[in-house]
Amino acid sequence: MRADGFDVHDEDVARLSPFVRRHINMHGRYSFQLPDLLGGMRPLRDSTPPTTSEYRQFSVASNAAMNAATRALMSGVERRAAARDRARKRAASACWPAKARTIRWAPG
Repeated sequence: MRADGFDVHDEDVARLSPFVRRHINMHGRYSFQLPDLLGGMRPLRDSTPPTTSEYRQFSVASNAAMNAATRALMSGVERRAAARDRARKRAASACWPAKARTIRWAPG
């Protein structure tokens, strides 16, 4: 920039990263040159899908942790609404028809 005639202070130059190829382009974005990776890149993960038991074990553990964390953040009203939704889903998946299980109460 100094070669182009711009006034550049030494304090500003000291703050520049050594990885910067160009400072700021006309859109205000920075362009960085990545350093060489001395250790290389990590190997890719195993591409074989997990077995059913491995998947089930992971999903049960993660669901239990997620449900405990979610319940801690829910208010009483939200917990009751979630319990009603779970009961409706269980009722809908049971063998009996949904109308046979529904008990309606009418006053008078």
